[in-house]
Amino acid sequence: MDMQEDRWKVLRVLTTNKCNYECVYCHNEGQEHKGQDDMLTLEQFIKYYAIALRAGVEEVRFSGGEPLLNNETIEMIEWLDDNSEVEIGFATNGSLVSNEIARRLGNTRVMVTLHFPGVGREKYFAVTKRRWDSFEKCVQLFDQYNVDYSFNYTLYPGTIDAVDEVVKYSIDKGKRVKLLPFLDGGFHNYSINYIKEIIQRLNVMDAILTYYEKEGFYLWTFKTGGAVKIIESPCYSKNINLCKEYGEIRLLPDLSLMNCIFGKRVPTEHKTEEEIFEIFKSMLSEMSACEKIIVM
Repeated sequence: MDMQEDRWKVLRVLTTNKCNYECVYCHNEGQEHKGQDDMLTLEQFIKYYAIALRAGVEEVRFSGGEPLLNNETIEMIEWLDDNSEVEIGFATNGSLVSNEIARRLGNTRVMVTLHFPGVGREKYFAVTKRRWDSFEKCVQLFDQYNVDYSFNYTLYPGTIDAVDEVVKYSIDKGKRVKLLPFLDGGFHNYSINYIKEIIQRLNVMDAILTYYEKEGFYLWTFKTGGAVKIIESPCYSKNINLCKEYGEIRLLPDLSLMNCIFGKRVPTEHKTEEEIFEIFKSMLSEMSACEKIIVM
């Protein structure tokens, strides 16, 4: 295998499996034991990042659980900002964002994705079982400290009635919102009909539509600067090249590695750095011939 031509581009770092929300469609990023109190340390992250860099990683994305429950997550972002040139992403529900955290994020090049399940008290609570004002406070702080942020919305059948308000809010704010298909372990395409309807509605709005075939997504850009992005899931389109485009090595807080949210966990805690690097390469080979996509 030529690691220069066929390599991991993204390292997703799950800094904790704990979360303070109770979202109805939560898959906890593929972690099986979200009730455990696992926390990745800065020292552990630096070690695994160095290995991932050898494998050609160009981007690091932090998530969880809720990553801000781990106090060292911000330190990891700041260390990466100071010691690398890779792209940095960070996914959060925003509920724990304080003035200090927003200020520190605003001083880095991190691109923050804010979980956005619904507008207003009732629809936000229906998904998260938490308060809408925590989301509003987070948005205000991000604006105040010039944090680079966008929104994510999951096309879950039980809460799909919130999508129009989420899209309008995002466009009015001049922000990008990504509409993600809802995935389950059985690879049922629950979102396909909703996606078709949403595309039809967006197509009659005053926006410029661009389709990015290689990356498999539609992008509607509005005069406000806002945008709506819809991604085709490679699991549903049976597109192995698209799967490679979005393929990630996932580092879990217990130091296991995964190459797919539905993949198997490979423990690495007691492995040498060279053994871990070989696991990276073997996982890439497995992903490149994914039976979930090719044979279904």
